[in-house]
Amino acid sequence: MIGKKILLVLFVISGFSLPLYAYEEDGSYNPSKKNKGSEKTSGKANRIFAQDEEDSSSAEPEYFEDDSDVPVKNSRDTYRRDEPAEHPIGVSGGVGMSGGSFSAQVTVSYGLVSWASIDTTGFYSRYTSKDFDGSNFGPEIDLVLKLPNPTPLTPFIGGGPGYEKWNRKYMGETYEDASSMTANYFFGLTIGFTKHFGLFLRRKYKQYVSEPPYDFTSDKNTREKNPVMTDEVGFQFMF
Repeated sequence: MIGKKILLVLFVISGFSLPLYAYEEDGSYNPSKKNKGSEKTSGKANRIFAQDEEDSSSAEPEYFEDDSDVPVKNSRDTYRRDEPAEHPIGVSGGVGMSGGSFSAQVTVSYGLVSWASIDTTGFYSRYTSKDFDGSNFGPEIDLVLKLPNPTPLTPFIGGGPGYEKWNRKYMGETYEDASSMTANYFFGLTIGFTKHFGLFLRRKYKQYVSEPPYDFTSDKNTREKNPVMTDEVGFQFMF
C-alpha cells in the first residue's frame, strides 16, 4: 500500500499502452489521478488509427434497393447479377410494298432481363393483281434471347407460336378461306443508333402446322412452301 492509493500495473501489448489509473481505496475511480504518461501511445499505433479513420471517411457507401440487387460473388472472384432490362418496353415494326403486295407488322417487346424479352406481334399482308386478290393476318408471341455487349450491335434469336388466317380470290371469287397454327423461329441483329432508336435485321422461318396457303398462281392448286422464309428490316423504338 502506498498511502491510501493502489497503483495498477502498466500493461503493454504490441506497442500499445493502456492507461495507468489510480483508484481510491474504496474502489471508486478518480479521473484526476490518471497517470499523465498513460496518454502517450506509440507512433506506430497513431499512424494505424489515422489511416483507419482516413479510409473510413473516404469510402463511398454502396446502397441497394433490396437483396436481389446485391452482387453475388462467384468462384472466380468476380461479380455477376441478372441485370434488369435497360428498356422494359420496346416497339418495333416495318412496312413493305412491292409489285402489288403490301405487308406491315408491329411488335411490342416486354423486357424480362437484359438478355431476354417476350415479344407480341401483329401482322398483315395483302396481294392484289389483275386476277388474284388475297390477304394474311394474325398474332404471334415469341421468347427472344439477346447477347448484350458494349457495342451498338446486339445479336438475337427467338421463336414461338402463332396463328394465321388467310383468304384467296380469283376473279373476285373466293377459292380458299382457311387458317392454321404456326411455329416461328428467327435470328437477327439489332443496330442501336441512339439510346431509344435503332434498326433490326431478321431472317424468319414460319412453319404451318396444317397445310400452308395456296400460292397466287394461275392453276389455283399450288401451295406455298412450308416453312416460309422471309428477310425483314424494320425500325425499333425503346422506352
